[in-house]
Amino acid sequence: NEKVSIDVDVNESTYCSSYGVYGLSLDKLEKAINKTKTADLKVDGGNISGTADNAKSGQWLFLSVPYDSGFSATINGKSAEIYRSMSGFMAVKLEKGKNDITFSFCPKGLKPGIVLSVAGFAALALYIIFRKKITAIADKAEGLCRVGVYALLVAVLAAVYVLPLIISIIGNICSLAG
Repeated sequence: NEKVSIDVDVNESTYCSSYGVYGLSLDKLEKAINKTKTADLKVDGGNISGTADNAKSGQWLFLSVPYDSGFSATINGKSAEIYRSMSGFMAVKLEKGKNDITFSFCPKGLKPGIVLSVAGFAALALYIIFRKKITAIADKAEGLCRVGVYALLVAVLAAVYVLPLIISIIGNICSLAG
């Protein structure tokens, strides 16, 4: 035990509710590390796998890998829930005895993205293959639409200009005959 004095120079005005200084005995840290059991894990592509032997009931495997919902885990071939640990890492609950562990990663949205990309490429390929037929059909449709627009124009002109003239002439003939 010894008394230590610490001075802190701050360039800006600050407000701190508390300051704390902590120490750690290196001997205690080394003993804690030696007591800790580790799992033999290997990383291969998007998978982390390995074994944890001699696990006791209620023990956990902590992984210092950032938690992401794209991870899935299996322990001894069965799906296992991944828990968020220490504010952002992953942990799984181990079974008693030997545990064969596999973590797999698939980014969220990857599968729908692949499906949409394949569908887009298929649509592009179909368009390229049938482009001439599509163009011919579009040309025919355009011609039919053009004829329809002209027919509609003639009908409107007839209804607006010719029909009132005919009605007026018939009305005049009827009034002269009557």
